[in-house]
Parts: sequence; C-alpha cells; structure tokens
Amino acid sequence: MIFFLKNPIHVDLKENSIIGKDGRIISIDRNVRPGWYMIELKLASKSPSGTITLCYDDDEFGATKTIELEYKSNKLIKRLHFFEKKSHNLYFLPDKESNEFHFEHLRLARVLRWFAIDRMLKKIQTKHPEYSGRSLKNIKKSLKNKALEREQIFGDIIKNHYDELFQIAAPLSSYQQWIQKVERPERLNLKNKAAASDLKFRPLISLVVPTYNTPIVYLRRCIESVISQ
Repeated sequence: MIFFLKNPIHVDLKENSIIGKDGRIISIDRNVRPGWYMIELKLASKSPSGTITLCYDDDEFGATKTIELEYKSNKLIKRLHFFEKKSHNLYFLPDKESNEFHFEHLRLARVLRWFAIDRMLKKIQTKHPEYSGRSLKNIKKSLKNKALEREQIFGDIIKNHYDELFQIAAPLSSYQQWIQKVERPERLNLKNKAAASDLKFRPLISLVVPTYNTPIVYLRRCIESVISQ
C-alpha cells in the first residue's frame, strides 16, 4: 500500500486551510512504481457531486499527468489506474464547485495485473453500453478480436474501454450541476412563462441531431431531455 488516510481531513477553500500556494491539497510524498493501482476516495461535500483531480509527475520526462475522479458526496468511489513510469509528487487539485468538503477516505494501493483485468472486465460488463448484459466470456472474445484487428495488446484494449466509462460519465456531472444552478424552479420567471402560454403564434421547432451507432440509452436520454423542456 502506498498511502492510506488514517483520519478525515477537512478542507475549506475560503479559509485556505491546508491549501498550498499552487492550490494543492494532500500531497503524497512517495514514489510510485510502474504498475496497476486501486484509488479509493470518499468525499463529503455540500455539492451533491463534483470532480477532483489527482496529479502526479512522470519520473522519465518530469511531465505532470492528471486523473479526473468524479465523485458523489458521501459515496465511496474506486478507480483503477496504470502508472506507466515511476512517478512521484502525487497531490490533489480541488473541485472549483465546492468550497468546503471532507476527505473521509483515501487509499492508494498496488494491485496485481490479473486483479485489475478482472475488475475492469466486470465494470465493462455492467456499465459499458456496448457490452452491458453480455457474458464475460463473450466480452473477452469480442475484445480479443478487436485487439487482433487493431494490432493492439489485449490488456490495452480492456483499459481503453474501461477508461471510456469515465469519459462518458464526466460531462453528466457538470450538466447536472448546471441544471441545479441555472434551471432552479425559484429562478424561473413565472410571469414570462404564463405570457408565453397565451401566445397565438406557436412555431414548430425541429431539431436535427446527427448520430451514428449511438447506444439507445443515450439516444433516449437526448429525446427525453428535449421533450421535458
């Protein structure tokens, strides 16, 4: 295990508590060897959800790399990550949406490759729109065929599909936060809304959305979103 948070840490950005000059919080001054690691994080925040960024320096070129972790308040999240090179100087950059929050749980532990592959495949099976509901055997066969077609390593294909899950989920949190801030019922101009309902001229508005092999779950969300507006 590389790091384990023994006691909860309170962060108040307004008071700049435990915040470095460059905005860093909870710096982990340890070297991380190349390999697979499990990141566990639990935050308690006034915002229902948000994103916090884990940064680290690549030992080979000294470049800073980042991992965006989407969280929900008071819910434990787990994220597998592969450190390609020896890394050091790990630290977090806080979510700009939240001024105050608690680090309730934080753990960074090295895991074996087979464990990482197994967990990623199960995550793909339950969350990835292309493979949801299919058997693990079927998913493995499909991903192996993709690896052969693209001349890629089987493990890299799995990692790419696993990472896609977090790329898909990331915008959803920001959009939900936008809805909470902009489309709050108390901010609606009810007078204008009532006036609009009395308009005699009601134009027909058509929306054209280009799609290609779009998973039905996202297409349905798009249509329902337009209908509800």
